[in-house]
Amino acid sequence: MEDAKREKERFEYLFLDLEWNQTPGTTGLDGREAIQIGVVAADNKIKTFSKAIRLSDPNLFNEKTEIVTHTPVTNIMQGKEEDVVLTRFAQTFPEYHFLVVWNMSTYDLFLRDMRKNGILIKRHTPVFLQDVLSVITGNGNDPIGFEKALTCAGIQYVPNYLHYAKHDANYLYQLYYRCFQQYSSSTAEERCFANRITKKLHTENCRYVRNMSVDRKLIVPKSMIFKGYAVSKCCGKSQSWKQLEWEFVDKYRIQNKKYRDDLKQMPLTETNI
Repeated sequence: MEDAKREKERFEYLFLDLEWNQTPGTTGLDGREAIQIGVVAADNKIKTFSKAIRLSDPNLFNEKTEIVTHTPVTNIMQGKEEDVVLTRFAQTFPEYHFLVVWNMSTYDLFLRDMRKNGILIKRHTPVFLQDVLSVITGNGNDPIGFEKALTCAGIQYVPNYLHYAKHDANYLYQLYYRCFQQYSSSTAEERCFANRITKKLHTENCRYVRNMSVDRKLIVPKSMIFKGYAVSKCCGKSQSWKQLEWEFVDKYRIQNKKYRDDLKQMPLTETNI
């Protein structure tokens, strides 16, 4: 009966976060293992899911992982095995349309581990929120940090809760909806062109639009950037995409400037020199 109930559940959005351990001496996906998964499912109702995932070998634990995730290896090793947790995830969320993650690194790890454990991944559309925000804030040259995005969007968060998958998934959900609503409202009268095959968005003046065949060309609202469509690199830096006026101030640059200004005010004694 319970399995039949799960099978009927359909969610429009899943907001997923993974925390991972990077084996010392490795870089990239090969030395990476998830240690936490957090999910918020949103549609007509909200459903959450969070589990600790046991490392395959405690000797692979990186001390930096404890600093970042506030989780000692003893706690990690009390979690369930990876295949058990991911199977449970698949049973809990049998159908979903959009899978929202912060960046590609999280998504790549999720796909690899699901496939590695032979768990069927249902068809869905991934949304990389960091990339979306970089375009609509005009900060495409410098990826936005998660905490900075929460601050700029006015999302209330507890600093000590960051880098817990359970909490980050919830913050991701709030951030997505806050920015989606703002962007949809500010661009309500604006349209752009979408390529139905490549899933790329283009401004009217983008050179790719002129060569796009009619059967591939769609006229869509700009807010489709929140629906898994990516802005073409050709026009992605165009200010026409920018709507959120976020301030990106480097606090260290400010501190260094103040330090240099203070030095300039010091008398030129031999000791000060």
